[in-house]
This record gives sequence, structure tokens and C-alpha cells, in this order.
Amino acid sequence: MRQLYLVLFLFAGYAADSQSSRSDFASLDETQDRKQITEALQQHLKKGFATQAAFALEQLHIKKEFAFLMGKVCDSGGKDIDFARFAAGDQKSALPFKGQETRALLKRQGAVWKVLALLVSPDDAACSCWWAEYSAPKELFDYTDYCR
Repeated sequence: MRQLYLVLFLFAGYAADSQSSRSDFASLDETQDRKQITEALQQHLKKGFATQAAFALEQLHIKKEFAFLMGKVCDSGGKDIDFARFAAGDQKSALPFKGQETRALLKRQGAVWKVLALLVSPDDAACSCWWAEYSAPKELFDYTDYCR
């Protein structure tokens, strides 16, 4: 029983420590930018793929002028979007667009959010270098070990 308490104590300390390091991140429900970020993603998909998308945000982190989100994307009916239908030839097999899992990095330019990077159905390694590539705060990302 003492071991269980020790594990819970250590976990609680770790959780408190990780929360304090992210205290300046926006909460999913409280941010004023949430709607603008979702609209920027919808416009990005509509422009690039001529499709109307809906987003279910699971995590939204904002630091300085950058936002990183994780969530799910689907069509307005709740079904997966077949992004491969927009590709030509050899691109179809290379597209990372399968399923609904979504990662996106945006940057606020003035009063407008711009999509810098968007991946559908990525693994975490696919986003691990965005902080270096786009000069974004490293703290936004859970995984940064794969980037040199």
C-alpha cells in the first residue's frame, strides 16, 4: 500500500510540475482565439482541397504568436475526408492524409491566424521538428526528441 501512495505522490508531483511549465498556454475552452484558429484551418482546407471541414479540438496550446493544436478533422457529415482524391499520380501513395487525427501549427500575423503546417493522421515524429523549422516555442510540442 505504501508503494501505491509513493507512486501516486510521484505522479501528482510530475503532473503539477508539467502543468506549471505550461501555465501560459491557453485552455481549450477559455481562449478567445479558438474560433479564429478553427476558422483559419477550415479556410486552409477549403482553399487547398475544396472541402468543408469540421474540427474537434483535443488540445490547443498558444504561446507568444504561435498555436499548436491536436484534434480530429472530418467532413461536415462527420465522415473521414479522403484527401488522396485530391492528389495526382505518385502523390497518392506519399500523402500522409489518412483518418481524422490532425496536428497543425499556426502563427498570428496581426489579428489573423495563418496555417504554417498541417498534417492529417501523423505520428508524433512528423511534428517533432516544427519548433525548429518555424522558429516556434519548443514548449508547444510534446515530442521534440527526433529533431536535431
